[in-house]
This record gives sequence, structure tokens and C-alpha cells, in this order.
Amino acid sequence: MEAPDGAGRDDARVWDRHWAALSERRSLFGRAASLVRTGLLSRAVRAFADEHFPREGTFVEAGCGTAESSSRIDPAGRTLVAMDISRLAVRAARRVPIFRGFLQGDLF
Repeated sequence: MEAPDGAGRDDARVWDRHWAALSERRSLFGRAASLVRTGLLSRAVRAFADEHFPREGTFVEAGCGTAESSSRIDPAGRTLVAMDISRLAVRAARRVPIFRGFLQGDLF
């Protein structure tokens, strides 16, 4: 359900602009951020997931962004779904092969 004032649409536009500005092809900062997500953060996310989440089930990463931070999660026994309000973020998340589902939406 959308907020009466249209905030959901506005939020999606804001996040689409954010991800467009950080496009790996257009921004040195975007490329650096991608390296941090895939090289550093992804290791921490995998360790956290291995320790705190069940080995089987369906997991939705709400607010996934590019989903690069989750790229090292062990998908064995898990169905991983990427979800973000930004269509550009969901498009970027499709490049992460461990995800089996993709949703554009707002939790609120």
C-alpha cells in the first residue's frame, strides 16, 4: 500500500538517482564502493549469515542495493531474494549469481 502523500514514489526516485550517480561506469567513488562491498563487506556478511541464520530457507534482503555485500553468502539450501525500492538497484543485484528472485518494492 502506498503512502497517501505519494512518498513511496518519491523515495524510489531518490534512490534511483542515487544508484545512477554511483554507476560503476560513471563514478570513481562508485567503483571504489563496489570494491569495498565485494572485497570486505561480503566476507563479514557471509560470516554473520553462517553464524546467525538457518542453513535452509528463503531469505529476502530488503534494501539490497547492488547486493554485492551478500555475494559470498553460501546459497546451499537457501533461496535468496534481493529486494529494493530502486529499480536500478534491483537491476544491479541481478548480476549477483546467488540470488534466485528479485523484487522492486517498499516494505512500508
